[in-house]
Amino acid sequence: NWISSGEQLWDTTFMDAFSGNHSFADSRYGNYLPQGETMIYSLDPVDFSTAENPWIEYNAKWSLEANDDLVFLQASITNGNTWFFLKEYRNNSHWVQERIDLGAYIGQSNVLFRLVLTADEFVHSDGFYFDDFKIVDYREPDMVPTSNLDNPSFKAIAFPNPGKLPLQLALTLP
Repeated sequence: NWISSGEQLWDTTFMDAFSGNHSFADSRYGNYLPQGETMIYSLDPVDFSTAENPWIEYNAKWSLEANDDLVFLQASITNGNTWFFLKEYRNNSHWVQERIDLGAYIGQSNVLFRLVLTADEFVHSDGFYFDDFKIVDYREPDMVPTSNLDNPSFKAIAFPNPGKLPLQLALTLP
């Protein structure tokens, strides 16, 4: 559910992927174009109106002209009229796992995301890849009432006490 715009369109590629056989890339089979801007947008807005602890998680790798070409991850709560900065990519990196806190968007019901590559007219490189993009909400688990347990008691001992690293924990369960 992504759409691309610009002179060179983002697309899936089999050239490199973190998992599976494909990832998204700004330049499917080679280097990105010089002196331009290309974007990929999420089509479906995300509803954070009842979110408790939302995050974006994805894997990314990039090869960009040092200090001159950039990729930005941005979010919008105004249907794409205004974009807010979430992350900036420069230089080069092999696959890394990204986790970005979206707590600032709790209560918003119409959040869009995009990645933007901007390049100058000089050196152009392989570009930006991302894979396994997901938005998760880490909610607190529901507590289980101890009255429903046959034997709710257990014993936990932490040592050494007073504590120092390494800390050990011994549990005695019924």
